[in-house]
Amino acid sequence: MLDINLFREEKGGNPELIRESQRRRYKDVGLVDKVIELDKAWRVKSFDRDQLKKDFNALNKQIATKRKAKEDATELQEQSKELKKSIEVANEAEKEAATARDQAIGVIGNLVHDSVPVNDDEEHNEIVRTFGTPRTKEDAKYNHVDLVGLLGIVDLEAGQAVAGGRGYYLMNYGVLLNQALINYGLQFLTSRGYCPVHTPFFMRKNIMAETAQLSDFDEQLYKVSGEGEDKYLIATSEQTISSMHRQNWYEPKQLPIKYAGYSSCFRKEAGSHGRDTLGIFRVHQFEKIEQFVLSTPEGDESWKLMDEMLKNAEDFYQSLGIPYQVVNIVSGELNDAAAKKYDLEASFPASQSFRELVSCSNCTDYQSRRLEVRMRAPKTVVDNQKVYVHMLNSTLSATERALCCVLENYQTPDGVRVPEVLQPFMMGVKFIPFVNDLNKKGQLIPRKNKIYDPLFASKDTFRVWFAGSAPAGLRGAVDFVFSSSKAEACVGSSEGATDVPEGEAKEKVAAGSDVVALFHDKVVAGGVAVLKFLCAETQAPFFPPAAEEDQCLKVDSVLDWYLQVSEGKTMAAEKVKSDVLPQLESWLAEAKFLGGQKYMTTADIVLACELVDQKRQTKDKAFCADFAAVAKWLKVVEKALK
Repeated sequence: MLDINLFREEKGGNPELIRESQRRRYKDVGLVDKVIELDKAWRVKSFDRDQLKKDFNALNKQIATKRKAKEDATELQEQSKELKKSIEVANEAEKEAATARDQAIGVIGNLVHDSVPVNDDEEHNEIVRTFGTPRTKEDAKYNHVDLVGLLGIVDLEAGQAVAGGRGYYLMNYGVLLNQALINYGLQFLTSRGYCPVHTPFFMRKNIMAETAQLSDFDEQLYKVSGEGEDKYLIATSEQTISSMHRQNWYEPKQLPIKYAGYSSCFRKEAGSHGRDTLGIFRVHQFEKIEQFVLSTPEGDESWKLMDEMLKNAEDFYQSLGIPYQVVNIVSGELNDAAAKKYDLEASFPASQSFRELVSCSNCTDYQSRRLEVRMRAPKTVVDNQKVYVHMLNSTLSATERALCCVLENYQTPDGVRVPEVLQPFMMGVKFIPFVNDLNKKGQLIPRKNKIYDPLFASKDTFRVWFAGSAPAGLRGAVDFVFSSSKAEACVGSSEGATDVPEGEAKEKVAAGSDVVALFHDKVVAGGVAVLKFLCAETQAPFFPPAAEEDQCLKVDSVLDWYLQVSEGKTMAAEKVKSDVLPQLESWLAEAKFLGGQKYMTTADIVLACELVDQKRQTKDKAFCADFAAVAKWLKVVEKALK
């Protein structure tokens, strides 16, 4: 609240300064005159009460004199009793007048700083500076709502069923990433001289009323009931940290006092009904790291500290590699306590927009006056004027919202990269893979080609890396073995792969093998060897039993021939037509399936996958039309593959 003396011209105040501030806020200027009138009414009540007290004191002296002279003072004593009652009535009248005046002051906002742009439309917020180049829409096509589903890190359906609208469960990497932002934020501020503090999550009503804006009680704050008096859940640790200092005095040398507040926060978001209802960008419960500073009011010290706090926030998001812009908030959008406010708005590339991640405010002595947080007055202060500390606050990271921003800015076609500064807090994880895809209707479906998850994947997961030029038949056969056996598998490219473990697997990949497979601690390289290994481990019936040695040799010979013809690389359509189809036609003239078998084997799967891929690449449905036996065989095998 403002100093009442600002409204009193006879005390050196300047009501016109307050009126101008109200105009800048686009608020009712008449409230200033209302306070002045109520203050005059209070002074009348205060004067009347003081006069009654003087009369009461004078009367009591007369009573004492009569008693000393042993004279009858009965009549005066009756007058004293009546006067005492009148004083009690006058006290109540003075308190009521003071309360009415203070309530009127309470709805008038802090004095708007001259550097604040005057406007009531946030579209006219002044851009102070920018950092980085936002990604394009084409480069970052998924928004944060899609990304939490693709990654499987948030369960919104269960959260809303249990907690209602905007409820959510963070899961697996969602928990780790959110906690990484918390721990990194605390480390970041602590290293800059800010004292970490973990605050209570709820406050008594009368204490909350000393620090929260009155409109917050209906629009923001949750009321909780239980044993004893009702309490309110905090919307920010600013409320609890400021109240921690209520009714305290500080020596100038003790200031500034800097805090890194950490708490869960709870907000009704009543004023944002219908906005950001999807995902976890705007939720009722979230974690936040908050900067909070108590400063001397002398000179421009609190304004220097505001610049420091804003720089902390900028340095934090620069270290995360997030493009942003800093804006000076227009006067009409300031909350009551703020004399000036900067927002840091980060890039959300999927929507090609900037969204608020940080609010940094200098509240000067507006909050401390109601909380009675004072600095011992220097000798230069006259007339026993009270000197209140300045209070400043700034978000560092509202972590669920910051998490959304990180996801959009670090997305890839297969998942999300973890910012380098967060990796030490993520058990060394550098990449979070997608576990789901979006179908044509925008619905989540399990991802077909999963990427290995080092923390949460099953230990019975097969891992396969193909060289970029590996033949299509080999790729298709491996996929079919996994799909038919329902085995958990992660199949990917060996080129630039970051998930290949050190040791034999990495050596085989580096050696340029067409395919490398890893299961538990066993590593196998090379097309035929890998297929045999996968069929044996998954118990897929696509190789003749070991007892049928001749049959095994025939299947092996077909596979060896294929890999020799293909040279372990992708084949051109002309080569398939000239070298592969004639040989297949010759073999299939003698038996229903390749290798002279009576049933489909891996040899059939590999060659059929090669031909299916060729048909798809060339868009030629008659690719095998000149080879009757091949066409008939392919029709049978292709049906089985489907």
